[in-house]
Amino acid sequence: MYARGRAGRRLKRSAVSACTIVLGAGLLAACTGLVAITTSFTPTTAYTRSARAPGDILLVHLGNEPNQPFQRVGQLQATRTEWQNNEDLVNAVRREASRSGLDGVVEFRCGLSAMYAYECNGTGFVFVR
Repeated sequence: MYARGRAGRRLKRSAVSACTIVLGAGLLAACTGLVAITTSFTPTTAYTRSARAPGDILLVHLGNEPNQPFQRVGQLQATRTEWQNNEDLVNAVRREASRSGLDGVVEFRCGLSAMYAYECNGTGFVFVR
């Protein structure tokens, strides 16, 4: 009887440990969404990709245009929760634009969002070569 009782307690402990691990992993996955910056680029036309580093991406604010001829090639969006700062969000925009082969983003604007704490939008462009 003693051996069976002890084995039963071990089984219960390992089941509780497994549940704790599963719940902890689920909670971690859920919390990751709270601290995430998301970016996306949706091309609207075919274009020749550029090879700019993130730090070289031009961000041209709403109402202005680059000094060189350029072609609008798609829409870029980035969002953040209240756990990040705006500098991290702008750097994420630059990385997404670089990955997408853009020279920059025109009509760039950021502001409060109904669904996120903060959001940036713009139109990706490449210079006409």
